Parts: sequence; structure tokens; C-alpha cells
Amino acid sequence: AIEVAKQRGEGPSSPNRLLDAFDRFDEAAADRVLEESLAVRSVERTVEEVLLPAVELAEGRESREAEHELACRWATGWLHAARRVVPPASRTQGVLIFDSSANLDLEALHVQALELGLRRSGFRTLLLAFDLPPERVVRAMRALDPTAFVFCGGEATLEVVGRLVYTVRQI
Repeated sequence: AIEVAKQRGEGPSSPNRLLDAFDRFDEAAADRVLEESLAVRSVERTVEEVLLPAVELAEGRESREAEHELACRWATGWLHAARRVVPPASRTQGVLIFDSSANLDLEALHVQALELGLRRSGFRTLLLAFDLPPERVVRAMRALDPTAFVFCGGEATLEVVGRLVYTVRQI
């Protein structure tokens, strides 16, 4: 029975259990699901195998907008909390991430998960909104001295992308 439950994604720390917690608006239950997952998985695997799939399931259901919003807000809070306990960067390389995704959607959560993974790998990272004024981008680049730039999200216009690329090339 346990193997069948695992195959259906209904184990003790599964996306379906997390989705059930979102449906009941039970943040404590959601916390327990991820704590159980962290007991047997790494943070990266927990995010990839439990958190993001649960929010994706929540996003795909009709007439469950409130539950999906709770899932996105809770997941964002959890990812931020996980990011706060990451040890200081152990590498000299910096990664500057520009995000154009909406605040409450699955794409934004994937970007936040990317940032968490990079930080846990020891990189110095900075996550910024895509539409920052050029002078603020310049200050961020000088502070971080990035070796890589990552452009995320599908909401940026070609004009904004061009302005960012131009600013980056000037520095």
C-alpha cells in the first residue's frame, strides 16, 4: 500500500499532501509536509519534487483561485525563509538575476527556487526586477561584479530587454 501511495504521489511528503494543506488553508500542515520532506531529501529535491509540483497542481484547477494564491504566497515565504538560512557565499563569482515574471505565479516561484539553488551552491546572487532604471542596475552591477547574468520571465518587453542588455554591455 505504501508503494502504491508513493507511485500516486500520496506519500508522507508529497505534492498532493501539500496541495491538500493549501485547500484547507492550513499553513501549519503545509509546514509539516515540507519538514517531513526535508527529513529525507535535500532542500533542492524538496523544492523540485514537492513544493513546485504542488503549486503547479494548484494553478491548474478551476474555481480555486484563493487556494492558488495562498499556495503562491506561502511558497514564496518558505523560499525566502530557506534563503535566509543559507551560509554566506563561498565562491567569488556573482550571478545577477533579472526577473520579469508576475509576483504570484509559478514562474516567479521557479525564479526564486533558482536563486535559492545558486545561493546554496555558494554563489553570490542578487535577484532584481526586470524594469529597474538603468542607474540602479549600474549600482547593482558594481556592487556584485557578476560573472553571469540570468534573464527570467516572459513578461518583459523587447524594449526593456534591450535597455538591460545595453546597460550591461556599457558596464
